[in-house]
Amino acid sequence: MVGAMKPRSTSVVLACLLVMGALSACQSGLGSLDRAAEYPFEAKQEKTLDIQVVRRGTRVSMTNTTATNFGPSRLWLNRRFSFPIAKWDIGETLDLPLKDFLDEFGERFRPGGFFAAEAPDKIVHAQIEVPSAVSEGGARMLGLIVVPAAD
Repeated sequence: MVGAMKPRSTSVVLACLLVMGALSACQSGLGSLDRAAEYPFEAKQEKTLDIQVVRRGTRVSMTNTTATNFGPSRLWLNRRFSFPIAKWDIGETLDLPLKDFLDEFGERFRPGGFFAAEAPDKIVHAQIEVPSAVSEGGARMLGLIVVPAAD
């Protein structure tokens, strides 16, 4: 038979395709780069909200204690790492993995942890970026209160 694949070569090809598919699914960096954003240095912080940002190991937690529901917004840590949120309702607590905060180049916040090879990043500054009305242009920055972690 000319041009026909032998059963063994077919199974080898299928196995290679499965391995390549599994490896491409493990590339977490590519799918998350669309979340990366550059910090808006031109936007001035308007005020500081009474929302506490608390680090709990490799996670960060914050409860919306204001009288405002937030729509699509972006949380910022240290004026570098950001995390987009779809909404944040009054009284809702966000409990987020720090490794999901990215800088403009797709580099992750170093959360530390038991198997960490590098020292963890500290949280020293936190803000929420909310869109402004179209007539105002740009975005509004609102400060959040960072509760220092006990070392």
